Amino acid sequence: MENTISKKKDTIISSISIIESPFQLISAIEANFKFNCKKTTLLLKKTKNKANNSQLEEILKISNFQKIIIIPYLGSLFVSNILTMFYVKFFVFKKFNYVFIGEPRNVVSLSAIHNIKHEFNFFLDDGNETINIQNYFLSHNSLKNYYPNQKKYFLVLKIFMFFFGLKRKEVRHINWFTCFEFKKLEGQLIVQNKFNYFKINNTLSGDCLQKNFFIGGPLSELKIISENLELALIKKYLKICIENQKELIYCVHRRESSEKLNKIKLLVGESNLRFCTYPLEIDLIMSRIKVNHISSFISSALCTLHVIFDPSSIDLISITPFIKEKKTLEELSCIEEHYRKSIKKLEFLKLSV
Repeated sequence: MENTISKKKDTIISSISIIESPFQLISAIEANFKFNCKKTTLLLKKTKNKANNSQLEEILKISNFQKIIIIPYLGSLFVSNILTMFYVKFFVFKKFNYVFIGEPRNVVSLSAIHNIKHEFNFFLDDGNETINIQNYFLSHNSLKNYYPNQKKYFLVLKIFMFFFGLKRKEVRHINWFTCFEFKKLEGQLIVQNKFNYFKINNTLSGDCLQKNFFIGGPLSELKIISENLELALIKKYLKICIENQKELIYCVHRRESSEKLNKIKLLVGESNLRFCTYPLEIDLIMSRIKVNHISSFISSALCTLHVIFDPSSIDLISITPFIKEKKTLEELSCIEEHYRKSIKKLEFLKLSV
């Protein structure tokens, strides 16, 4: 792969990254490091989520992009997409070696592939949705109809893209810069993200903390399971930790509600709630923390922390026995199966409540 995209030593390699989330931004930083991009441009879309924007701002402080363009959130995603069209049109007359797309489900971000001159393009990781997108792509050889319930919205965006003079072609070939290991289609490029930039710049030394870092997530907030069930499963797992004399640190996800966290605080103790300045993957590295035990329900951080730290114990608490909705069950089952195959030392737990 590296031989396919190698450049002359004296070439200054350029890239443009179109990003919406903290983990996408981390992946863009790592991609620029992996492909030795020195002339880097970042197009960063803010959202209405304040915690999301706060993490983006903190990551920017430790990034080294040469040019940063921030698209503010002005009350609606639609307005953000119109502004993104403007900047994609602005870069039509530029040429880059690489285009990195953080949100492949967004037709405006995707339009960069057909409108901005470049040599190579890669999609970037954004949690479990990366697995879902690749599975869909393997089955359909296209991302068309990935979100069938948003057809009308996408159609409106494409009409505006027409007035901006942007090409609106369907993307039929995707490459990944990812920490996940995938089955791939013929001709598809998949380059592994080993998080070398952050590991090299934040050397870890000393012993691992003998604690269990539980990775929280917005399961009840997203209506995947009820809050009562989520709390009951955490309580049951906490009991197992106590029996094994292992202290549990609950790592808070930026999209978890304060009401739920107040209840979790009563279970694990206030001092054992960890609020992260960055996404957990680099928050632990930046804090110089080495971990040897991680756990979660269905968080992609199980995969990323496995790549970064290679912990001795990894627990996945299955929630599929409690899922009734067919499409959600299929997606979660595929994700759990992917974890089983790709994460060594994974302990698969089915708890009853």
